[in-house]
Amino acid sequence: MAGRGLGVFGHASSSRVGMTGFISADGSRVNLAAGYTPSLRQGLPGGLGSMAESSPLEKQLASLFAQTIRDRRHELGLSQEQVALRAGIDRNHYQLMESARSDRKSNKAVNPQLFTLLKLAAALELPVEDLLEEISIVYQRSAEPGDA
Repeated sequence: MAGRGLGVFGHASSSRVGMTGFISADGSRVNLAAGYTPSLRQGLPGGLGSMAESSPLEKQLASLFAQTIRDRRHELGLSQEQVALRAGIDRNHYQLMESARSDRKSNKAVNPQLFTLLKLAAALELPVEDLLEEISIVYQRSAEPGDA
């Protein structure tokens, strides 16, 4: 899928460099007004920046993930900083994952990217399948017929 993708455009001055917009998947240019607030982000394509809270299931799965990585870290006798270094991620990011949160300001459940999951599994000396096993079981049970 070469040639077409999301792009970012910005500005540079002596005192400020930053993103002022992006090119959406359909090729349209989306400008972000300087100093925009989170409430303005809700209208961006694909829900980018949406501040809606996570569903109860998302929170439950995030808590299970957090417990899994915390328990495994303790089994290995590692600190949060050691795991973060092994995984090549920021210590703060790892702390948030162990707290089941995506960031310190919102109430959104953690939802790590695939590459982060792979790096965490390696850092925790655990196959990625084992890292996600309990989460997968709970998710599958929630999707069973008659549970709606």
